[in-house]
Amino acid sequence: MDAKSPLGDELAALRRRAYGPDADIGDDPGAQARLTELEREHGGRDPDASASPALETTGGEDTGPEDKDEASGAAGGATHESRAGPAVHSRLRRGLPWVLAAAAAVVALIALGLLFVDELTQPRAEAQLVALDEPPRGDVPPTPEPEDLEYLEITDPVFVSHGSYGPLKVWTTTAPHNWRCLAVVFERDLWRFNCTVTDLDTVADVVVNADLLPTDAPGGPIPEWSTIRFVLHDDVVDVYIARNRNPD
Repeated sequence: MDAKSPLGDELAALRRRAYGPDADIGDDPGAQARLTELEREHGGRDPDASASPALETTGGEDTGPEDKDEASGAAGGATHESRAGPAVHSRLRRGLPWVLAAAAAVVALIALGLLFVDELTQPRAEAQLVALDEPPRGDVPPTPEPEDLEYLEITDPVFVSHGSYGPLKVWTTTAPHNWRCLAVVFERDLWRFNCTVTDLDTVADVVVNADLLPTDAPGGPIPEWSTIRFVLHDDVVDVYIARNRNPD
C-alpha cells in the first residue's frame, strides 16, 4: 500500500490515534475495527514517523546487527504495549457497570439482613387493645389525683375504655396542650397514670407481685416480678411482657 494513497493516509491517521501520544481510539470501537482491517490488508505495521519517533544514532555511525535486533525488539515491545493500552481501557469500561451492579447487590443484601435481624430482635406485642364505644359493664373510669388534674389543667377528664388485660383495666384520655394520658386500673384503684405529648408514645409499666396483683394473663401465668408494659400509640394500646426468668 502506498503510504501517500488515501488508504495509507487513513491507516497513518488511525495509527496515530492508536499509538500516538494523544491516543483516543479506545473510545471509538468503529475506528478500532477499521485499524485492524487495514493492518491485516497491509500485512503488518509500517514505521510511521508521525506516530512514533525514529531510532537515534550517535556520532553518525551505523549500528551493527546486534544493535538493530535490540532496537527492533524494543520497538516491538513498545508497539505491543501501545496496542494493549486502548484494549485494556475498553475492557475496564465495559466491566465497570457489572462491578457497580454487583456492589449495589451486596449493599442491598446487607440492608435486607439488617432489617431481618432487627425484626427478630424487636419485642412483639402480646395483645392490642383498641378503643371501645362503651366500657364493659361494671367498669368505672379512673379518678386521678387532684394535683394531677391541676397539673394537666383539666377538671373533668373524659376516659375511653380499651377493655382489659387479665385483671388490669386500661383507659385513655386527652388533656390540653396536645397531651394524651394512659391509665391502668386494678380493682378500681388507679395503679398507673402517665401522660405525654401526642408526638410520643405514652407508656405505663406494672410490676407483677402475687401479694398485690394476680399473675393471671390471657397468654398464661406470668412469673412474679415480671413487668407488663402498656404502650399507647394512635388509638391502640399494645401490651408487652418482660417475663422474669428467676422469679424465686
